[in-house]
Amino acid sequence: MEKSHLLKMLGAKMKWTFPKADSGQIKGFNDEGIERFKGDPIKSLAREICQNSLDAWKDKSAPVRIEFSEFISRFPERESFVEQMNQMLEYWQPTQKHDKGVIIFLQKAIKLLQNNEEIPCLRISDFNTTGLTGIITKGSSWDNLIKRIGASDKFASDGGSRGIGKAAPFACSSLRTVFYATRNSDPENRQAFQGVARLVGYETGNNAEIMTGTSFFGGEACHASYIYQSLDDSFNREEDQTGTDIFIAGFNKDLSQNWETEVIKYAVDSFFYAIYHNKISLVAGGRELSKSTLQMVIDDIVCQSKCFPGHAEQYYKVLTSNSDKAKKFEKKITEPGRVGKLVLKLLVDDELTFRRIAMVRNTGMKIFDKKNICGSINFAGVLVVEGEELNHYLKMMEDATHESWSENNADNPTEASSLSE
Repeated sequence: MEKSHLLKMLGAKMKWTFPKADSGQIKGFNDEGIERFKGDPIKSLAREICQNSLDAWKDKSAPVRIEFSEFISRFPERESFVEQMNQMLEYWQPTQKHDKGVIIFLQKAIKLLQNNEEIPCLRISDFNTTGLTGIITKGSSWDNLIKRIGASDKFASDGGSRGIGKAAPFACSSLRTVFYATRNSDPENRQAFQGVARLVGYETGNNAEIMTGTSFFGGEACHASYIYQSLDDSFNREEDQTGTDIFIAGFNKDLSQNWETEVIKYAVDSFFYAIYHNKISLVAGGRELSKSTLQMVIDDIVCQSKCFPGHAEQYYKVLTSNSDKAKKFEKKITEPGRVGKLVLKLLVDDELTFRRIAMVRNTGMKIFDKKNICGSINFAGVLVVEGEELNHYLKMMEDATHESWSENNADNPTEASSLSE
């Protein structure tokens, strides 16, 4: 990008841009990415955010740190945004005779913005991360997050693989709108701010122009604004502090009566291994989750609800046990293209009634619980996949939500079947 053009964009007023589709299909309400995470949006948010921040880990002598903080804020350029939503409603209302989902969503969203000077929002900020790099580069981490759907180009050993997880924050927004801010260490273009609204397509006016329904807040022509901005008045990222801030506009608190506890609970369930090994820590609503507080957090949640959804308390007991009934096993994988090692720690204990093994990739995230192993012995185990080749191979076998390995996702399903069993 030419320097003169960049300077012009730096000084330009930020605004909403609603791109035209020219012709073709009109995007409906059932966004595939958002739909994947609507079943349990807080769980999906915790998993996807922690994974993405770990993928951007900067200084591995210290853990990645993530903050989840609720706040209220004015919605940027509210009037123009509402005007477009009214046009969407005008287009969809006459044709939706049975499925009223899009009508209900648009009416609620318009009412929320029209009746409130400030709306509830959720800020998610990570620290000790690289930030989103390549702000003006096609195919970069910034470009894949903001401008591309279903696109990912992460390193082989990273957690993300499908480019679907970026939709998780939108599933937590009553407006399907998220703003991003970042500072990075690139030699140039070290900061950016942009909003994205994943709404619905529609036709406008007598010219019947088709609009895409995906809208962008920032500079001209759907570009980012090359400044750093925080929607949260109580927070500002220092100039030399790299990382990314995600602002969920219209944070839907109806999703959970106690979202802070839910975030903590699902972070423990999915990332107990990473937390225990001091790879990641987080704060949600002022409550800290780290290696030093992990035992206390587990005890508190078990006291309240007896167990975690994925029984992280039993896996934690496996990791910390010094019992002579705790055994460690290793198996090397030497096949070309998937060289690596499987490390299994197994504990036999009468209290471990879950009888499953947590399958963990090197990022520290549990993918799923391996079950149907033995029905007569009480035990639990943690299996960790080591080695870049093997981790990459298994990453390609994961589903979009990273909760299973399936040979059908691999290039060679027959070859992959031995690893998915």
